Amino acid sequence: MADKYKGILKSFKEADVRRLILQMLIQRILKETFVNNKNQFADNIIVYLGPGRFAQKLMNNQITVSITDGTGVREEAKVDF
Repeated sequence: MADKYKGILKSFKEADVRRLILQMLIQRILKETFVNNKNQFADNIIVYLGPGRFAQKLMNNQITVSITDGTGVREEAKVDF
């Protein structure tokens, strides 16, 4: 399934993708998992993104995710899953 959507957000700006991910975390569509990878030289914390509680609702078009640029003009980017 992942290959079907590979590169779908390639035309988006990095800042917009970050805002989209943040909004999806807030809406619990995505969740973060933290893993502490200790070794003898340093502690590394790795953050993984995975499907959250409401991911299936997004996939079934029961909820939407919108981001704005703060100007008050709402412009939605449609990404079909």
